[in-house]
Amino acid sequence: MMNERIKVYEQAIEYQYHTIHYYGQLQKQMEDSTASILIEQIRKDKMKHLRVLQEIHNYYTGMCYQSQTPCTLVCEKESLQEIEKSLFRENENVRMYRSLYFGSTDTPVRDRLYDLVADTQEHAIQLTYLYARLK
Repeated sequence: MMNERIKVYEQAIEYQYHTIHYYGQLQKQMEDSTASILIEQIRKDKMKHLRVLQEIHNYYTGMCYQSQTPCTLVCEKESLQEIEKSLFRENENVRMYRSLYFGSTDTPVRDRLYDLVADTQEHAIQLTYLYARLK
């Protein structure tokens, strides 16, 4: 069971690494300054999430996990389509973080995961706002 959870944390670390780069690309596409600011804030949160996930991985394994794969998330479409894709991915992340949260019995880990759930829910709200604003 623990090995499965460690694998999920490693996948989440990989994903955060990729999304940091992705949101950097998306921010460059933004012509609207408000959209650019919101995307930059999401990107900064992703950097924080990467650190938190690495800390949790280290807590369980004693090792700091670094991304092992080249970045695969690329902005290929116009901004509105990318925002829509990002919104769906953020909702998937909320479900994953909730699953990790409810599967953990360690209070320090649960506290950190709760923060990730809250941040990611906020990202979904921000992306919904951007989608409506730019549409």
